[in-house]
Amino acid sequence: MPLIILFLIIPLIEIAVFIAVDDKIGLLNTLLICIITAIAGGMLLKFQGKSAIHSIKDSLIKGEAPIGALFDGVCLVAAGALLMTPGFVTDIIGFLLFWPYFRLLLRRVAGKYGKEYYSNNSRDYNNSRKEQHNDIIDADYTVIDKDSNK
Repeated sequence: MPLIILFLIIPLIEIAVFIAVDDKIGLLNTLLICIITAIAGGMLLKFQGKSAIHSIKDSLIKGEAPIGALFDGVCLVAAGALLMTPGFVTDIIGFLLFWPYFRLLLRRVAGKYGKEYYSNNSRDYNNSRKEQHNDIIDADYTVIDKDSNK
């Protein structure tokens, strides 16, 4: 349900802002700004996307999980899509996603939410596993070779 509301409200806001900007600067200038932001978004995506890919490769070479770089990559793809979408509200959100400090803020918020979500659900998961698998026996073993006894 919230997704349906999102797909209804954002276009309505975009139309209202588009009409307001059209009244102030004219239709041709409004359309020109939309085209320029789409081109700028594509160029920014190309530049910052290469940087994100290099960051992912560097993390993998070091043997680290590239979680931050992957998050940045997802944000950059979303930013590119938002900037290609005609409208001023989506352009503002898209340009914010290109800003590294905004992505860092989003990553921190997502990290806190993810940790909270994981800790709540992992307790439930572990409790349900214990209830379902009471026949598990933890043991150590040693391999005995028949030829070594001779």
